Amino acid sequence: MRRGFMLLWMVMCVLRAEEPVMNTALEAGFYGLAVVKVHLFRGDGTSQEVRMMVDTGSAMTVIDRSLEPGFWSEDKELKGFTVGAMAASGVEVPAEPVLLYQLQFGPVSSRMPKAIRLDFTAINSAMDVPIAGIIGMNLLRGQCFRMDLRNQVLQYIDAGHGTYFGFTLDSMSKPTGTASLGVKGVGEAGTIAASAVVTNAVIDALRPLGVDYINMPLSPMRIWNAIHNSEGASPEGGLSS
Repeated sequence: MRRGFMLLWMVMCVLRAEEPVMNTALEAGFYGLAVVKVHLFRGDGTSQEVRMMVDTGSAMTVIDRSLEPGFWSEDKELKGFTVGAMAASGVEVPAEPVLLYQLQFGPVSSRMPKAIRLDFTAINSAMDVPIAGIIGMNLLRGQCFRMDLRNQVLQYIDAGHGTYFGFTLDSMSKPTGTASLGVKGVGEAGTIAASAVVTNAVIDALRPLGVDYINMPLSPMRIWNAIHNSEGASPEGGLSS
């Protein structure tokens, strides 16, 4: 293990030659995170090109507090609620929930996606070019994409069922001096099993209703659809007794 460890480039989809691939250029980012050009639309339909980080470790999309109100509106569903965002340091910081009018990058376009507002002063002080926010998994989830950091492109594929990108294994033989074993873990590695455990628990709870599988992530609508479409559902849309 001291000689190195294997890096598995986690990708979401296996690339088939007949599927068209769309590329969006990436730029060098903050602490190795990629930056992509994004079109943010105001409520009046006009737009502005900004730069945002792509962070698959962020559950939510985040925008800088300095972004003018014309790009976002109040999230009325969460009005009156206190929202906190967990920073990479483990410290919870207060956040303001909002709705973006429209966000587009590459082939991805989303109208009224949920986001939170945070102060990016500290982050932008370390950036050559300021960023307007972070693209989180609430926008990337369900997309078939991979980040090719070596070639600095974000690749998309119009994927059908069973279409994936390939997995690439790479070896790093230089040990690190910050750990006694000479190896370093990946931040999310210790929590990966938790999502599978929670998913299995939900499926076990719904099994009496005829549900034996739900695809992750477990959004409320996916759980509702699984119950509604299960063998335990009545023709009227409720559950049979």
